[in-house]
Amino acid sequence: MKGILLQLTLFMALIPLCRVTAQGCLMTPEMIVSDPPFNPANLEFSKMPLDRCLTIYAETDYFTYLAFGGDKAAVANWLKAIYEQVALIYAAENVTISLASYYIPDTSGGWSDGLSAIDLMYQFGGVVKEEANGRVKMFITRRILGGGNAWQNELCMNSRPANVVNYTGGYRGPYAVCGNMTAHVTPISESDFSWNIQVVSHELGHVIGLKHTHSCSYGPNFDMAVDNCYTQQGGSCDVITPVENSTIMSYCHFTSLGISFEAGFGTYPGNQLRAAIMNASCLVMDEMAILTGELNGIIAADSIILSDVQATNLILKANTLTIETGELYATFEVMNSGCQ
Repeated sequence: MKGILLQLTLFMALIPLCRVTAQGCLMTPEMIVSDPPFNPANLEFSKMPLDRCLTIYAETDYFTYLAFGGDKAAVANWLKAIYEQVALIYAAENVTISLASYYIPDTSGGWSDGLSAIDLMYQFGGVVKEEANGRVKMFITRRILGGGNAWQNELCMNSRPANVVNYTGGYRGPYAVCGNMTAHVTPISESDFSWNIQVVSHELGHVIGLKHTHSCSYGPNFDMAVDNCYTQQGGSCDVITPVENSTIMSYCHFTSLGISFEAGFGTYPGNQLRAAIMNASCLVMDEMAILTGELNGIIAADSIILSDVQATNLILKANTLTIETGELYATFEVMNSGCQ
């Protein structure tokens, strides 16, 4: 990609680490780092558009492994239970997600004590990069981090140096960190709120491209807020009526309103969520893609056919790959989609 100017926008709120309410411990608002959207690949698809599936790679740490008494199977079941419930949240919006793979370290090392969620996000991106099986990479820990953090609007972006003021090293991309996780996973059928399900759903929403509902980025002209649950981001603006409180991307858990899983993502955030998924060229799709011409970036489909292709930096993710003709100058990665 040439001629693309990356502009960083940082939002950070400094408030006490935790406040106790009827819904439990309220976590520190996360720092959101975002870029303007752009397509990572210049390609031509001949395809039959069907459902797309967003795959997740989840990684935890030695701290969490010890918190479960050194029982790796218990940690694995815990991760699976979390994403089963998160999948139900997204299924209500007609979006399919799948936990494609996970990693549970059973030895110490890799992460320093006392790191914040933002520090862990930078380090995690530098370690995991593109290698893990899953479009979005999430670090899930029972460490007390003050909440979660995510790179915003990075779903189809490649891993690259962060280059953020006041932070050295680290990588950005489709990465998120979720901290303060608890041992018990409460099904959404039994409770209208749980921190584990909320923070994972919320941070995943950021990676896909959603902003907070108190951001002036919703409504018919993308210049209104959904609620008044927190100080507005992106200036001062009107609030959409009727007001939709307590949704997934809101900070209503800092108020007496709380978060309600029944409210889901809400009307405008839900619409943006579905549009982002349908326009995400990097997602694994149950379709055939016939690719021609000069291609770069990440291309995903159930079945890919290459015809007269020239590639200089191309990653393919598919269940089947057919090369008909053409000059290929890339190392191709062919992997299972993770959504069955």
